[in-house]
Amino acid sequence: MQPRRILIVLVVLGLIFGAGANALALTNPVIDISSVENASLHFVGGASPYFEFTNAASGPDVGNSFKITGTKGLSGDSVGLDGTISGQFAIVTSISTFGPLEFASVNGTGVLDINDGLGFNLTANVQWYDIYSLTGGTSVTGGINYGGFLNLTNVTYGGGNSDLKTFQQDLDQMAIISFSFAADTPTRDLLYLVSAGHNTNDSYSGQLSAVYDSPFVPVPPAALLLGSGLLGLAGWRRFRKG
Repeated sequence: MQPRRILIVLVVLGLIFGAGANALALTNPVIDISSVENASLHFVGGASPYFEFTNAASGPDVGNSFKITGTKGLSGDSVGLDGTISGQFAIVTSISTFGPLEFASVNGTGVLDINDGLGFNLTANVQWYDIYSLTGGTSVTGGINYGGFLNLTNVTYGGGNSDLKTFQQDLDQMAIISFSFAADTPTRDLLYLVSAGHNTNDSYSGQLSAVYDSPFVPVPPAALLLGSGLLGLAGWRRFRKG
């Protein structure tokens, strides 16, 4: 295997191990969400690039950004409820690249809001810490907060929905987001999304996870990927010396 391919494979393995850490946390109660019709994950490129979650301006879910589509470890009575994520989130570092993988840090705080349909809302402060894109085959996939940070705070809810009550009462909560683009021309990777003049919309999905039955120390994907890259370079040097 060529040295450059070794490096890329190790980087991707670093990403997979990060996802594995998330999977450990996701053995706890999980709420699956997906963007609704006419809502999007909206990227604005330029000197100060950022992203936001827009609400549907029309259609059956007008005024909302996402819908709960499923649950794990819960009763399921929250499926079908709508929600929003407010705020603008700045991509604050230059893009780091390892072959087809690109990632950066994110800053900014917003509010996640889920309406239970009975006059009560679950609300939480949400902060995103990282974003990545990975180009391969026929698509560009990406994620936000895939380092697994516990990024939901001040979670409040006063209603009677069983799922939302359980989620609110757990000790720690986090949210992760996934998105993807077709690998067309131009390739809409992270470098493209943050470039001046580019305003890009995409649907998204995600998970809200409650973490309470085991200690979980989140590791930023930048650290995982940098470590993998260093391992790759070490392997390359040994390969060349051999």
